[in-house]
Amino acid sequence: MKVAVLGAAGWLGRAILKNFEPHHHVRACDAGPQAWDIWRDIDGDWQGETVHADIADFDAVARVMQDC
Repeated sequence: MKVAVLGAAGWLGRAILKNFEPHHHVRACDAGPQAWDIWRDIDGDWQGETVHADIADFDAVARVMQDC
């Protein structure tokens, strides 16, 4: 199953990514590349699919969710 995780670069989002990754194709979404810097020293880099979108932008979220 393909799933999208919004807010994926945050503390909770990264935990969800780790849980879903072995069982699903995961599309990780957060506001921008800078969002991934905060927890990089703890969790390292996410190697899966990554997209950037503002969750306040309905059209951007619709594009993120496409095929999920």
